[in-house]
Amino acid sequence: MGVDEVQVRSHEQLTGRLHEYTLFSPSLEREATVRVHLPSAYEAEPDRAWPMALLLHGRSENGTTWSEQVDLDQFDDIVFVMPDGGLVGWYTDWVDDSGFDPQRWETFHIDEVLPWADATLRIAPGRSQRFVAGDSMGGYGAMAYAALYPDRFGGAAELSGFVDLLYLESSGMIGVDGQSAQTYQVPPGAIFGDRTTDEVIWRGNNPVDLAENLAWTDLVLRHGNGLPGEHGGNPDAGEAAIRLTGISFHDRLDELGIDHLWDDFGNGTHIWPYWEEGLQIAMPRWLDLAAADAPAPVPFSYTTIEPDFSVHGFDVTLDRQVAEFATLTDVAPAGFTLTGSGTATVMTTGWYEPDRTYEIAQGGTISTVVADGAGRLTIPVDLGPSHTAQQFTPEASVAEAAAGDGYFTTVANTITAAGAVPREASDTDGAEGGSLPTTGGGLAGFGMAVLAAAHLARRTRTRDAHH
Repeated sequence: MGVDEVQVRSHEQLTGRLHEYTLFSPSLEREATVRVHLPSAYEAEPDRAWPMALLLHGRSENGTTWSEQVDLDQFDDIVFVMPDGGLVGWYTDWVDDSGFDPQRWETFHIDEVLPWADATLRIAPGRSQRFVAGDSMGGYGAMAYAALYPDRFGGAAELSGFVDLLYLESSGMIGVDGQSAQTYQVPPGAIFGDRTTDEVIWRGNNPVDLAENLAWTDLVLRHGNGLPGEHGGNPDAGEAAIRLTGISFHDRLDELGIDHLWDDFGNGTHIWPYWEEGLQIAMPRWLDLAAADAPAPVPFSYTTIEPDFSVHGFDVTLDRQVAEFATLTDVAPAGFTLTGSGTATVMTTGWYEPDRTYEIAQGGTISTVVADGAGRLTIPVDLGPSHTAQQFTPEASVAEAAAGDGYFTTVANTITAAGAVPREASDTDGAEGGSLPTTGGGLAGFGMAVLAAAHLARRTRTRDAHH
C-alpha cells in the first residue's frame, strides 16, 4: 500500500498556519481527517525542509482535537501532523474488527499518513527530524510507534499516556478492552486479542516489553498524581491510575539504563493544560535534535513479534509456526546476532561493496555471500526447529522452563571480506542524515562511516501468525 493510493478528497486552510485535509484511506476503506500546522516561515522559505512531529489524540478524541485544545501558533520551526486515530483505536491494527469498519490504525498512520506527508509537505528526511507525541491513549500510541519503528522517530513524548498495557490487569482496574467494551461496545479481545491466549500480541505492542528498542530515542514521560493542581480538573478522571503505568515504564527504562526525562510533576489531572505544558517541554528537545541531525545508530538492536520486519535498512523474514519474540542485536557492518526459532533470511542495509564476495561465519561454519548492486548481503540463518506453542501460553512456558537458556537459539554472524576495500559512502546513502564518524579501519571502521538506510516500505503486520 503506497502513498499513490491515498486520495485527497478535500483541503481547507482553516487559519494562516492550520490546514485540514480529508484523505481517503485504503487501509481504513473510508475517509479520515488529518490536520497540519505549518511553521510561520513555511511559505516565505520555499526551499527549506522542516522537522515534523506526529501528534496523536486520546480516547474519545479525533484528529482535530490537538489544534482545538492547544494554541499551536506558540510553537514554530516544526510541522505538526495530526491524524484521526479512532475514538478507541489504540494505534494498532485490531486483531478482530469484524462488525466494525476496518480498524487498521497503525497501517493508516505508518504506511499512509507518513508517506503522504513526505510527498505533500517539505519535511526533512531522517529519524533525527521526526518526532511523535500524544495524550492519554495517544501517549500510548507515541511510545508504541517509537518502539515499533525506531528508524522513523528520533524522539517521543507521552503525556499522561497509558504506557503499560499489562500493568493494571492484575489490580482489578478495568483495562484497555474493558473500557472499550463498556463505552464503545467493542468485544473483549478485539483490539489486541484475548488477554489469556494472546499475551504475546499484547506484549508485542507494549512499550514496556519493547523498551530496549528505545535506547536511541529521546524520551519524555510526564504524569500528574490525579489531585487537582494549578489547572484544576476532575480527580476521578483516571490520572492517578494511568500514572502507575508511567512509573512501570520509567522503572523499566531505568533498569535498562536508557536515558529519559521522567517528569512526575505532582498535583495534576487528566486535562489539556497539563498536556500543553508537556508539549512545551518536548519541543526544545526536538528542535535541538533536529539541528544536530544525528545519524542513525550503529550498532543497534531491535526486538519484535513480527515474522517479517524492517528496521534501519535491514529486512528480516522468519519462517516459524507461532508468534513469539525475535531479536536482532549488535547490528553493525562487522556482523549481527539473531535470536529466535525457525529459519530466517536477513538482508542487510547497503554497507558493502557491490558485487564483492564476503565470508559469513556462523559458529564453526563459514559461507560466502556476494553483495548485490546496492551493497546488501542476503544471509540465511538457521535458528533450529520452530517452536510449536505460541509464546507465553502454558505449553510454551512449560517448554521454556524445561529448556532453560536453550529455548531460543542465538546465532552470531560475523561478516568479513579479506583484502576488500569497502566503497566510500555518500552522505545520501541511507537517507538518514549526515555521515557517521570513523572509529577504526577495515570493515568495522567502514561501518562507522556510513548510515543505516531508512526503511520506507510497508512493514508487514501479520496478526494471524498466532492462529
